Amino acid sequence: ALPIYDLKVASKLKSDNTVAFYKVSKIYYELGDHEMSLSEIRECLKLDPDHKACFSHYKQVKKLNKQINVAEELIQQGSYADAITKYDSITKTEPNVRYYSDLVKERVCHCLSKNQQAAEAIQVCTEFLQLQPTNIRALKDRAEAFLQEEQYEEAIHDYETAKQNSDNDQQIGRAH
Repeated sequence: ALPIYDLKVASKLKSDNTVAFYKVSKIYYELGDHEMSLSEIRECLKLDPDHKACFSHYKQVKKLNKQINVAEELIQQGSYADAITKYDSITKTEPNVRYYSDLVKERVCHCLSKNQQAAEAIQVCTEFLQLQPTNIRALKDRAEAFLQEEQYEEAIHDYETAKQNSDNDQQIGRAH
């Protein structure tokens, strides 16, 4: 985090340091912090509204940020199929940054599990868990899908793995 901090300090030193704001925004974006990326790129555009690289990046981050927020709102509303469609569109907006492709897999895993699409949920969750084997949310979602399929041993295994990797998750404690 120190290089980001150094760049942020540098961006404040020069009154027209659009390059530093752009770089900080790109770093946040690559790390998956789309909201901080959006904030930093707006600072670049305040200094130079016609800055081509900043404007191009701003449009990208703004679009991605909106898609993620809308997808999460759809999940909150229980519109899991619509959320999956929205998350799939994120893959088209940003196909190259692994953080976002991982996020899409994890959230689609969640939506499929919640939408009672157990077989698909197990497949997507398993793909994601190959990348992040101790992700508690994905383990719980796959366990729920295993329960829907009456695969109790697999469900118990996922809940136990989640519990081993969680300090105080109440939902996991209740599942046993």
